[in-house]
Amino acid sequence: MIAMAVVAYADSELSADVGEVTLSVNPETITRTSVTGWVSAYEPGATGAVEHPCTPESEDLSFDFVVDATGVVPGVASVRDEIDRFRTLAYAYDGTAHHPKCLTLTWDDQAFTGVLVNLSIAYELFSPTGEPLRATLSVTFNQHHTPQDLARRAEKTSVDLTRVQPVSEVPRRR
Repeated sequence: MIAMAVVAYADSELSADVGEVTLSVNPETITRTSVTGWVSAYEPGATGAVEHPCTPESEDLSFDFVVDATGVVPGVASVRDEIDRFRTLAYAYDGTAHHPKCLTLTWDDQAFTGVLVNLSIAYELFSPTGEPLRATLSVTFNQHHTPQDLARRAEKTSVDLTRVQPVSEVPRRR
């Protein structure tokens, strides 16, 4: 399997990438969870809540990945540096955009576009001086939709959007 790459974008339209991190060790398990947004509403005279769809279906992506600086994984000299690179790219608040960066994760022939919503770090092995040598990062991403994606997925077909009414001039009576 090809190493998972995480690409960050400066804007929510994904028009300009601002950096990339490639995971040194691929996740063992990747979980994609589909979520449909529903709202419970009480209608007059109803004996219970009625469910109404409010958002298009979206997905969450979650996995754990290891950062290992014990010498087993080539190219990883410091667990702290690797975690800092990932946090800066995927987690840090972008003051210009007023939110964390949108990300595209690619691995093998799969891709997922989203924002990081959960990051948990478990340090597991330490050098005699206390330097972390191995850590497992648990991450969760919520799917991101560009405005164009949302419009395309909505498939709005109401009469006012799909029907053209011809208008012709009617002669005036005098």
